Amino acid sequence: MWRTTAPPSDLSEAAQTALSSVALGAKGKRNLDIGVGSGHTVAPSTAVSGDHLGIDHIGIDNSAAVVSACQTRFADQHCAEMDARVMPALPDASVQLAMFSCNGIGKVSHADRPLILREVFRVLQRGECWLFSTPNQNSPDATARWGRWRANLKNELTRGLTGLGDFRRALRRAALRHNFIVAV
Repeated sequence: MWRTTAPPSDLSEAAQTALSSVALGAKGKRNLDIGVGSGHTVAPSTAVSGDHLGIDHIGIDNSAAVVSACQTRFADQHCAEMDARVMPALPDASVQLAMFSCNGIGKVSHADRPLILREVFRVLQRGECWLFSTPNQNSPDATARWGRWRANLKNELTRGLTGLGDFRRALRRAALRHNFIVAV
């Protein structure tokens, strides 16, 4: 389920560090904010580009509801419903910074990832920067989630399981509570 409200903080510390590392080179350049959602990345990316008039910031998402929420929150920014696998509205080499935050690339199927990569590299000017985030199982956030997941699994297992099907359902219930998906 997609949220239509932005999280309390705009970007994780790691994402903000990555964005800051390209800030000087991205100043005044056109950026593409893939998976903009309801606007959680608008303020940080426009701060980097220096664009507060929506000329150089393009936010896209494949959900009309969250694009509408983003447009409501940031009326001066350009946000559009668009699929990252196919972006015909964007000309070749038309952006200097492409960004896909919040593990967005990890939330699409394996078959769709090459399509997104192809489109990003088509619209990105040669030699320019693409920022994306992907899960890191060794990060402090993942380690904390794993601990909570194990505690939930223990609670599920104490309910008394009668077979492999019950065990699989217990794994899924424990995993879904903490933004994990366990394939069994």
